[in-house]
Amino acid sequence: MPKLKNYSGKDKRLDITGLSELAILAELHNHAPMPTDEEQRAKAILGDIDTQEAAVGYTVEEPYFPDFLFGRAIKAFIKRTRTKTFLVRCDLYDQTAGVGMAAIAVNKVRLTEIWYYSGEETIYG
Repeated sequence: MPKLKNYSGKDKRLDITGLSELAILAELHNHAPMPTDEEQRAKAILGDIDTQEAAVGYTVEEPYFPDFLFGRAIKAFIKRTRTKTFLVRCDLYDQTAGVGMAAIAVNKVRLTEIWYYSGEETIYG
C-alpha cells in the first residue's frame, strides 16, 4: 500500500500499473470536493460518477491531464512508460481534496477492481 503523505519520486506519483485508468479517474472525481468556483460548480455533477461517465473526454494521448472532471479539480495526470503507468502530481490533487486522498482513491480501486473472465466475476484485492 502506498504511503499516504510521501509519494514516490520528485514528480509525486503513484504506481497504477494494471489498474483501470477510468476507475482511477472516477474515484478521483468521487473523492474530490465540490468546487467553490461558480463556473466549475455549474459543470459539477452532484454525487459519484462511474467509469462510463469518466470516459467522457478520456484519451490515451500522452499524458492524459484532466484539469477538471465534471467541474471537480483533478490536476493529477496519467503518464505511461513502456512497462508502468503512473498517476503523477498527486500533490496537486491533494491540495484541494486533502492530504493522502489521491492514495486513498487509488487504493480503493486496487482493492475493488473487478475483472471479467469467461463471463464470471472475479474480485482481486
